[in-house]
Amino acid sequence: MRPLSPSAGSAFARQNRGRYSAGSSQGALPWPWASSPLPSAGPPLSNGLHILPLLPAVILFAALNSLEEELSYRAPLLATTHEVISRGPSMWLTAVFFGLARTLYGPPAGTIGFIYTGLVAYLFGGSMLETGGSGWAFVMHTIADIPVFLL
Repeated sequence: MRPLSPSAGSAFARQNRGRYSAGSSQGALPWPWASSPLPSAGPPLSNGLHILPLLPAVILFAALNSLEEELSYRAPLLATTHEVISRGPSMWLTAVFFGLARTLYGPPAGTIGFIYTGLVAYLFGGSMLETGGSGWAFVMHTIADIPVFLL
């Protein structure tokens, strides 16, 4: 069976000597990703200690973002529509608006982002109508935004 890497005397091997090294005694491999047996799914868990000093700022920014979104997307629309078109349609209206805004301008994007944020917005809208205020929606939204701001 022939080896997958080019021979040591080839033009490719001479031009890229050591560039695609696997970090072992196996020699040069022609693929840059071949140095790791498994792809990384994200940053290593040891990065958590580096994030810890930033956690107060992350919570502050998540809270400010949540407050802005609750007061600009949900509160005005629910306050003016829930008595006119009833509770359910007004909650779906805010969910669609919030889902579209997040899909176009923020994470998560695309169809999955629209569905996810739309359902969460529906839940937050229900909490606003049940409690008669935006306190619980703000708290839930802040908790949901913390992982986004940690990325």
